[in-house]
Amino acid sequence: MTVSVLSFGVEVEILVRPKAGSPLYTLLESNEWDSSVQSVTHDESGKLDSDADGGACAQRWKQADNRLILRQAIAELLTANRVPAEEGCSPGYDEWSVVDDGSVQETPGFWRIELVSRVLSTADGWRHEVATVFQVLSANADLATNESCATHIHVSPGLYTFEDDQLRAICQGIAFFDTAITALLPAHRRTTKWARSNMENDVNPHLRQAAKLVPRDGLAAMWSEFDQVSRGNVFAVMNSEERRMAWNFANVDSGSGTVEFRSPPGVTDERDLSSWVTFTLGLVAAIMGTKWQDLKTRKRTGRVWELVLAVEKGAALLGR
Repeated sequence: MTVSVLSFGVEVEILVRPKAGSPLYTLLESNEWDSSVQSVTHDESGKLDSDADGGACAQRWKQADNRLILRQAIAELLTANRVPAEEGCSPGYDEWSVVDDGSVQETPGFWRIELVSRVLSTADGWRHEVATVFQVLSANADLATNESCATHIHVSPGLYTFEDDQLRAICQGIAFFDTAITALLPAHRRTTKWARSNMENDVNPHLRQAAKLVPRDGLAAMWSEFDQVSRGNVFAVMNSEERRMAWNFANVDSGSGTVEFRSPPGVTDERDLSSWVTFTLGLVAAIMGTKWQDLKTRKRTGRVWELVLAVEKGAALLGR
């Protein structure tokens, strides 16, 4: 099951503050951006409050207008810099999208956006493209994140869909390294309700119980949970049909056909994004190439040092 190429996409939640005098600011002004309107912290829904008094409601509509103008201007700048982009979702993921995400909490002067990449590949020069995106952003705006921001990375096996045996290996690898992966995350991403551990939560009690049996019964206690995994049932097995977990399998049998890693924090530069992409792709490549049944009698799960070695091995397989 060794792989040498993976396809992937990223979703980057980020806060931007346009720089006065920048090309971005010029575009905003030419499109009726209202500089008197301030971004504000809002509730998680991000929705306009239809029950608010007239003044507050009008203010929220103006904020929504500013966000739309900002997204359109950023898409235009990216396209001008040879990174084709559009405001709103790109149906075929053949170009970058600049979209809204109401779960991101704005701070004074900073406006929320979410960048969704086109389908990228380890066989292409994806790092240069990602670097260009952040060069355009940083030249035109101050960038920031907070604990409401995250980075999501979608992975698929190139031009093909995941085979059932590949999915079983991924499930086994995630279970094996769950504690080690969690240990490497920033503290606020370890407990976030948007990316809970697949192995340690009330939604998946069957997996949590299986993990508890490992010190007594060995890894075979967990492996048995994945014996019948297939594209049709992996979302139920690993997520109990709840998307908001560290690893989301909702798209495997429909939509993009990807496995999504939702745990990474928000990022503000190419270096941090590339690091999380390399970590995720290296890990997936490594666990897809591991014969997990050979470890079934082992009575502990993976350590951080073993995780690091696995990521390095997987990255080498991908040539990145």
